[in-house]
Amino acid sequence: MGAKTIHFPARSQDLKGYQRELTAFFETHASEYHAIWVNICSLANIDYLKLAKKYGIKKRILHSHNSQNMDSKLRGMLHQWNKKSVDKYATDFWACSEEAADWFFEPKLRDKVIQIHNAISLDKVSFHKEKREQYRKELGWEDAYIIGNIGRLHFQKNQKFLIDIFAEIEKLLPEARLVLIGQGEDEAMLKEKVNALGLQDKIHLLNDMNDNIYNKYCNLLKLIAEFEIWVVDSKHVISSQDVLEKMKELNEKKAAILYDFPVRLFSHLSPRESHRHFGWLKVGAQ
Repeated sequence: MGAKTIHFPARSQDLKGYQRELTAFFETHASEYHAIWVNICSLANIDYLKLAKKYGIKKRILHSHNSQNMDSKLRGMLHQWNKKSVDKYATDFWACSEEAADWFFEPKLRDKVIQIHNAISLDKVSFHKEKREQYRKELGWEDAYIIGNIGRLHFQKNQKFLIDIFAEIEKLLPEARLVLIGQGEDEAMLKEKVNALGLQDKIHLLNDMNDNIYNKYCNLLKLIAEFEIWVVDSKHVISSQDVLEKMKELNEKKAAILYDFPVRLFSHLSPRESHRHFGWLKVGAQ
């Protein structure tokens, strides 16, 4: 597609280098761009928007992808401070949900916010019994009861808590397996926790591109087909696309009851977020 990837020093590690290189980039290249699309989870740093305006990029899109602070108290304060002035630097205001819009934008901007929900192709996540049996046989999981989770290995996604839960499940259901698919800064900590619990043969972290299983089945949709249960326990916002990706498959497999789903699996959501995202799910698979 002709895209370029440009790396800047981390502001937290090399402030002067970050400021120098970021400013130099906009000074030199801003005239080459018609728009900048800033996808972020916090307004603690809006330098990109400020420089984009300063150096003449006409279309400046600010896209919110979170609903509450997931960083330090200082970054939370910076977010609230910058929230008051983002309309000075951005020209367009986007969000992935109503809660994400509230988190980023003052009431005076809410009428200008466009909600853009991530698109999901249901055909690509349809369940195929024959393929599932084939994958499970190749992985040696024919008789396993597989609990799956997909997400960044990060405190926000709360895999540490899932491991604690699984340690109790495994005592009652020895054939159970927990599959965590993702990469992130919590990887070493999670592996250490798995080893300390002696569950190396029961908990699989498929997050290493050199891992044979991951290389062979890097298509996540194939791995999703292995799950009896798909579990999400994020500490912050969970958008309905996560459930939608799995909903058709679960209904066809008849392997899960969706009634009261948000209460049971999304305990970290506020009542408003649970109702907003999942109220329509109270139908249930038999």
